[in-house]
Amino acid sequence: MVGAGAPRIYAIVNLAAVVAGVPLALAIARVPANAALIAPAVLGALALMFGPSSEGVHRWVALGGLSIHATMLAGPCFAVAFQRIGGWPASIAAVAFAAVTAFQPDFGMALALTCSVAATLVVRRDLPTLAAFACAALATVWTAWRGDPLSAVPFVEGVVQRMASEHSAAALISLALLALATAAPTLSREGRYAGGLAFAGYSAGLVGASLIGPFPAPLVGYGAAPVLGYCLALGLLFRPLSATDR
Repeated sequence: MVGAGAPRIYAIVNLAAVVAGVPLALAIARVPANAALIAPAVLGALALMFGPSSEGVHRWVALGGLSIHATMLAGPCFAVAFQRIGGWPASIAAVAFAAVTAFQPDFGMALALTCSVAATLVVRRDLPTLAAFACAALATVWTAWRGDPLSAVPFVEGVVQRMASEHSAAALISLALLALATAAPTLSREGRYAGGLAFAGYSAGLVGASLIGPFPAPLVGYGAAPVLGYCLALGLLFRPLSATDR
């Protein structure tokens, strides 16, 4: 990112998010998975009602002097929790999450949710998961049809595309890092593979959205929320498994 011309403070913010994310990942391992299941809808609703707005879009919650992308922070944890809990409670939470992405509107988050639920559907073919997938897919189609009113923010959106036009080596490195970060959770064992697959699906949706439109590039772009969200999801993924998880 800095190699492509971004201010150094952007890299410092992302690094600070990594430093903060490690203890948060350890802490979330002690939080009930149910909390992670409802967090995206709750934070997204708070963003819709009270968060800062930009051109009619409401995606952020204010924390101190920072504006944090609500569903990008909580979404990765949702992917893991959705797979772990399952059933109609998880499906209802997914529908609420999909509704938030439709109202915000946020195609990137809707696509990530759809990819995550689709990944879960690979390993758990039941009616609640199928219903969640249908609602998430509908939100994705709706947000794609509406379009995104926001212009791309340099070093947040269009990061890989900009690197490709100016620093091809940096673009290749960024793509390789994104591929590694996306696929890494699927290497989980001891009953965690399905959760890792759902997490990977969510990450793949985020990366895909960032490559086809003006949506945040996770991890390689500027922004604390994607970094914190990734760390939190890892903490939830590797928490001690209950008997039902196994």
